[in-house]
Amino acid sequence: MDSAGMQPGDRVVIKTPGGGGWGPSEDQP
Repeated sequence: MDSAGMQPGDRVVIKTPGGGGWGPSEDQP
């Protein structure tokens, strides 16, 4: 499931409806 060694928080972002998939949704409120 990991893609190119994603960060530990990225997998959570992927599950978010935002669809960012690479963390911007988590880093930015």
